[in-house]
Amino acid sequence: MIKKYSLNRILLLLTALGFLFLFLDTTLEHWAVFGDELPVYIPAIFSVVGTIFCLLTVYLWKENLIKYLKYFLFTSIIVAFLGTYFHVLEEEDDEDITLEQKQHEEEEGEKPLLAPLSFAGLALFGLIATSNEWKEETMIQKKS
Repeated sequence: MIKKYSLNRILLLLTALGFLFLFLDTTLEHWAVFGDELPVYIPAIFSVVGTIFCLLTVYLWKENLIKYLKYFLFTSIIVAFLGTYFHVLEEEDDEDITLEQKQHEEEEGEKPLLAPLSFAGLALFGLIATSNEWKEETMIQKKS
């Protein structure tokens, strides 16, 4: 039942766990503003999709699926930089903050401006995992 996975698949499995952790972290950090702002749903949904997509790719390991996963990971880099931009933008726009958001920020401190870049780090990790430079995966498939 337990397969011997290559280093590629193990790294991609760690990427899936990273996306799962980001979902949990994002949900906890944005809990107070989920009802007020639509953009805070983006990282949570993106993390769930990333977790499922990575796990599916680890399990099936088909060339087409890997190609689409790479597109998703490149999109993850774009989401990371857009998220960083919106975190910086929100820091500058303090006029439109509700009382609940002010209380949340006082309790939690300032928003981590570079937190959205964790999506870019995971994406790079996943791109390394799906790299064609390593021949280990093809050797395992030929032996089977």
